[in-house]
Amino acid sequence: MRKKSAIGTVFVYAISAIIIVLVFYFGYRGIAGFQKANQDSIAEKMQLRMKADMSELSMHYGSSGRFNYDAGSYFTKICFVDLNLNQISEGTRNSALENYPLILDSITESSSNNAFGTGERFVAFDVGKLKVQCSPYFFCANVTNGKVSFYAEGGGDSVVILCK
Repeated sequence: MRKKSAIGTVFVYAISAIIIVLVFYFGYRGIAGFQKANQDSIAEKMQLRMKADMSELSMHYGSSGRFNYDAGSYFTKICFVDLNLNQISEGTRNSALENYPLILDSITESSSNNAFGTGERFVAFDVGKLKVQCSPYFFCANVTNGKVSFYAEGGGDSVVILCK
């Protein structure tokens, strides 16, 4: 009789261990899914806010300011590229962008994307008509603790990214 009782107890412990492992596994997957969805929404919100802010700023010639956005954990840099250059300046920019092959590929495909998030993920998006003040006509702002900050100025019909 004791042997049956011991086998039953071992069986109960084994089933309990399996249930606990499954709860942890699916709990971890659920939390990871929520975190991924949160980071996706942060990145999308940054893109939408940046486009709206740049559109607003472009209408106010000479107005300048520092722009701060939550960028999430996917990105290490947010880069801006001047797409409206003469042939010499374009050559200078493209030579400098050789360290950023995904950005270079994107702009040589004649897309209108002029802002890029790089890091764990790569995303290209359009923030409206944009100029970059300094040579080599692109500027990358570092993402620190999930936040990015840069200076921009209204140019009347475009936004000028200030290389500070």
